[in-house]
Amino acid sequence: MPDAESKEGLPYEIEHYWEQLVSQYLGCPLVEVFDLCSLDFLALKREAFIFEMSKTEEGRKSLTEAKIFEAEDADYQGIIELQKMLGGEG
Repeated sequence: MPDAESKEGLPYEIEHYWEQLVSQYLGCPLVEVFDLCSLDFLALKREAFIFEMSKTEEGRKSLTEAKIFEAEDADYQGIIELQKMLGGEG
């Protein structure tokens, strides 16, 4: 998310970045985004972010790497083996 820290020399923070992103994604006025319920906004924020990231090669790479962290099942046996290799209890 763009902000003053990521833009050197820019003393301002973008207040409604996510709302603007959702507005552009939906093709609707910004004021309509503010009327969305929280759950709808969060779901659309995720979709808009993924859509925006998928436009560039670097963004697609980041999305692919992020997918790794969505694993549903932990590899408990792998964790135990790693702990043993590191000298911890298994």
